[in-house]
Amino acid sequence: MIRPGEALVFLSLAAGLHVGAWSLAGQLRGAGGDGAAQPAAVALAVATPQQSALMRDWQAPPDMTTDTPAPSAPPPATPPRRPGIEQAGPHLAPLAGLTPVRPAAPPLRRPDPLPTVALAP
Repeated sequence: MIRPGEALVFLSLAAGLHVGAWSLAGQLRGAGGDGAAQPAAVALAVATPQQSALMRDWQAPPDMTTDTPAPSAPPPATPPRRPGIEQAGPHLAPLAGLTPVRPAAPPLRRPDPLPTVALAP
């Protein structure tokens, strides 16, 4: 547990640092709470008639009464042609003078499972 004296010292130190940071930051610009005029950060301008018409057209819902032609269906897809076994790869002539290589060791066999023992009742 923190001793009450340490808590009081560190709490006052944190509060002092916060107050110091706020005083160094200065006053914030913008509209004050008292209603006084402040320098504006953004300048506003009136829209031109072309811009107003563009916004009106953009915000209007689309006209669904006109008939649009339905898109034509794509042609049916044909499956790709698969080559047969005789066409599967390049035809290479066998190399003369080579003998087939046998495996160095017989293949590994799986061990036989343990015999099951019936439990006595």
